[in-house]
Amino acid sequence: MLKREGKLEVIDGDLEVVPGIRLRHSGGHTRGHQLVEMTSGGETAVHLGDLFPTHFHSNPLWIMAYDNFPMEVIDRKEEYFSHYQLLDSWFTFYHNPLVKAC
Repeated sequence: MLKREGKLEVIDGDLEVVPGIRLRHSGGHTRGHQLVEMTSGGETAVHLGDLFPTHFHSNPLWIMAYDNFPMEVIDRKEEYFSHYQLLDSWFTFYHNPLVKAC
């Protein structure tokens, strides 16, 4: 219904939604899992969604019990942590009641 009404766009891969906001296909948690990369003024923040749901999950081996592909989650976290730390990025959370970003 949403797609038929033009309110849903299904994408395959990565997409720059608007300048500075990019969706990147990550997989891992689910086959279609995406992260959101936000850049502005030379700074980057990234929302890894269910790959990095709280600051407690900073250890790549700490995964969620409901991850469909846990070994992929570990691989993606190691890859993304290295990449985004080199950019001195912020990581944002929505599952964390105490820490919203680090």
